[in-house]
Amino acid sequence: MLTANEFWELSQSLYAAPAVQSACLLAQHQHGAEVNLLLLLALLQTRGWRGDYRPLLYAAAPLLPVLQDLRLLRRALKPKLAPSDYARLLTHELSLERQMQQRLLAALEAQPGVYPATADRQTPACVLADYLGSIGVTTPQRQDLIALLLAQASIIHTAGRTSLPPLSEGSPC
Repeated sequence: MLTANEFWELSQSLYAAPAVQSACLLAQHQHGAEVNLLLLLALLQTRGWRGDYRPLLYAAAPLLPVLQDLRLLRRALKPKLAPSDYARLLTHELSLERQMQQRLLAALEAQPGVYPATADRQTPACVLADYLGSIGVTTPQRQDLIALLLAQASIIHTAGRTSLPPLSEGSPC
């Protein structure tokens, strides 16, 4: 399973991949998507994880309003703050993001998610599609975001930067 540091590093790599940041932020702004959850689900989905996103989201719930308020405040204050003050605010936000990731991992460890062991097992349900559908992301936008996240997460996995189980055969969605 992922460690907190590994998840942080992998999520930073995935978030920095071409078009991922803008797509995730669009889903966050338009539909209230939790970006850390999107990144985690993409990393897990490329490895055939079959679990339920809802306990993960429930674990994240206490920090969601705090992070949302801090993001709004940071964006509103950006033009008014000195660069050093803005950097401190951003550092605090990133600290909360790490706490969010730790909550997600703790909930993940408590859940009996299943990784397919062989290619002949049933393809797992697309957890990303379920989550994005639950927050009202429309089908075309949902399909585009899933394709982007899974393609980039697969590249990260192929580069061998994760301790997750090997990639299962077949399409993850």
